[in-house]
Amino acid sequence: SKDTKEARAGADEGDPVVRNEFGGVFVDEEELRAAFDFFDVNKKGTLTPADLKQRLGVFYKNLPAREYKFLISEPDFNFNTLKKLLVNNELRDFDPVKEAF
Repeated sequence: SKDTKEARAGADEGDPVVRNEFGGVFVDEEELRAAFDFFDVNKKGTLTPADLKQRLGVFYKNLPAREYKFLISEPDFNFNTLKKLLVNNELRDFDPVKEAF
């Protein structure tokens, strides 16, 4: 996408992570849609703490219910809500590759 190309063009050569205009981790709309769709287990267009638990519970077996509720704090948490949270993030010290391994 055009946004992806612009973000990559502005990336620091020494930084393997593509950054947004605020220096945070760049998230393009296609990646965001794939993530939202993954968590929207019932394909209803909104996410609930139960949706998160169904997907993340495999990895975080002991995560308390209050943590899922904290992550999805709005009753109508939809794609646009997720986009607003992530697109203009300022996560500077986060490397997804290091986090995965």
